[in-house]
Amino acid sequence: MPTLGDVLLAAALALAVYGIVVTWLGVRRRDSRLWWSGQGAAVAVAILVSGAVATLEYLLVTSNFAVADVAEETSRGLSLFYKMTALWAGNAGSLLFWVWILSLYTAFIAVRRHRDGQALVPYALPVLLVVITFFLGLENFVVRPFALLPAPAYDGGGLNPLLQNVWMVIHPPNLYLGLIGMTIPFAFAIGALVKGQMDATWVRMTRRWTLVAWMFLTAGLLLGGYWAYIELGWGGYWAWDPVENSAFMPWLAATAFLHSSMVQERRGMFKAWNVVLIVVTWLLTILGTMLTRSGILVSIHAFTGAGLAPYFGGLLAVAGVGSLALIIKRRALLVDDRKLEAAVSRESSFLLNNFLLLAATVAILWGTMFPLVSRYLLGQTLTVSTGYFDAIMAPVGLVILLLLGLGPLIAWGRVSWSNLVRHVTLPVIVGVAAGASTTLWAPALYGTNAYGADLALGGVAFTLTAVASEFYRAVRARRALNPGQGILGTLWALIDHNRQRYGGYIIHIGTALLILGIVGSFYFTQKATLDLTTGQRVRVGAYTVRYLGNRQHASGEDIDVAARLRLGGGAMVTPGQVIYPGDPQPVARVAIHSTPVGDFYTVLTSWSGSNHATVEFVLNPLISWIWIGGMVMVLGTLLALGVGGAPATEWAWTPPPLLEEAPAAGESP
Repeated sequence: MPTLGDVLLAAALALAVYGIVVTWLGVRRRDSRLWWSGQGAAVAVAILVSGAVATLEYLLVTSNFAVADVAEETSRGLSLFYKMTALWAGNAGSLLFWVWILSLYTAFIAVRRHRDGQALVPYALPVLLVVITFFLGLENFVVRPFALLPAPAYDGGGLNPLLQNVWMVIHPPNLYLGLIGMTIPFAFAIGALVKGQMDATWVRMTRRWTLVAWMFLTAGLLLGGYWAYIELGWGGYWAWDPVENSAFMPWLAATAFLHSSMVQERRGMFKAWNVVLIVVTWLLTILGTMLTRSGILVSIHAFTGAGLAPYFGGLLAVAGVGSLALIIKRRALLVDDRKLEAAVSRESSFLLNNFLLLAATVAILWGTMFPLVSRYLLGQTLTVSTGYFDAIMAPVGLVILLLLGLGPLIAWGRVSWSNLVRHVTLPVIVGVAAGASTTLWAPALYGTNAYGADLALGGVAFTLTAVASEFYRAVRARRALNPGQGILGTLWALIDHNRQRYGGYIIHIGTALLILGIVGSFYFTQKATLDLTTGQRVRVGAYTVRYLGNRQHASGEDIDVAARLRLGGGAMVTPGQVIYPGDPQPVARVAIHSTPVGDFYTVLTSWSGSNHATVEFVLNPLISWIWIGGMVMVLGTLLALGVGGAPATEWAWTPPPLLEEAPAAGESP
């Protein structure tokens, strides 16, 4: 079976190279037969890589410990579910998973006829196949997933207990779908540059694919944060870890592109800006992949280094220089159709939003790479504290939050100041009132107040009110035309009529709710570590807690110890620790009592017999709104994509329009 996997990957690499050649020749010669051959090669690559994935899965579930990847990531006692998901637990398997997703994306692009941008597909497909070839080259020659051990092992090392969590199973595929999905818009951007077609067509095509990838990346980031929150036992969800940052930076750049692309579609502006943004987004995904898999930066999330840095560094250099050369070559086509007409307009608000997002990206990149820079320049590894990132993101996030609410209220082009004042008056009043009221209720509830919290909560209130008022005005206008229609029916008809616009507004609502959760948990968190004896009652914030002793039981070879705590309202929470055989460090099992106003988060730090425990209590106000806001953002993205509406593509094995016509007499192909 390992030999079969090697053969499948070798064949996939050969076909990917073949696909690059014949697809590009098909474009140059306008030869439909070559296009069909390249299209078939792309599909065949996806089939072959799928076969390799199936082969590795079979080796994992059958515990074939002759294969190094199987022995490193699984064990005989591991459940079938986690044996299957161990596919992406190791470096070799995760890169195979990476190229598999990219090959499926590529096959989809090859065989679907798109309403917009179909003529760009022949130019984008070779770019996708080049990226696939790079990853297949790594799989065939550098980090081989089917490599054999010198002698088969009796048992494997097993999967890290922290990864034996359902959220960690869901988190990586979503993250990969997002990061890898950014290759599609990058390929179309490069294809448009090569073809010299820099009108709004490539933006419409690219924006939709970017939105798909952005949705998965958003879900992946949130799922990773939730896993850290419930699994690592420190009461937080984001630590500005290098691997966390490596996924967050492409998200920021893609968010900037999604906003500025609307300006090009609507006003013919920001053409060069959009190309640069989508190239930067993809380069950041490759940089993040290098940081995660090369071992050059320390992170609890990183894979063991396998000497991959030079390969990814080479890819970054070639792609970056090549993209820049193409942009310079096509600079005459990247001149905007019009200039900014006013300092206050929707275009200018998008431009400011993008500057802030890119500034945050650069600052996070510097903080992430600083240990590497200091190691080479100073000879010692220096790191920046989380306070560095917090100090940057707090003001930048506040301004972006205000722009989320202000953007929908500002018209395109020149703004009528009377209309602007009329539209912003209510949101401003609500925002100021909400911010000012924080000084009254925050000390009473949490014993503290913070200037930043006043501003942030005021910004959340401003944004939510602004977006809600936009919905209200639109519903009122629509009901005036259809007075017999109910409010909910009118609201849905409004959203269904323009899903892109109102889906975007729902994303803004979700973002504001997510920021509400971040503000509450950042500024008002309370912690206490208490030694308890059986029967003891303690007061923790607004909660009365009674300790009922410890409970211990064995599950197979694992030992599970839990402290039983009864809250004043009768709810039980049982924080614990799990002791795995052969692992001297117990793994925390947190217990959380969640309400819309906050989480009561408990961690068992130590115990003695059945009558004594040391428990850390963490009160996390409003933190549930992070996860609620994330779900709203994903829902808004689905609406913006038109899910449930008319399909934007259809099956098409026929060649694109460019290849359906032969070149005119005397025309150079």
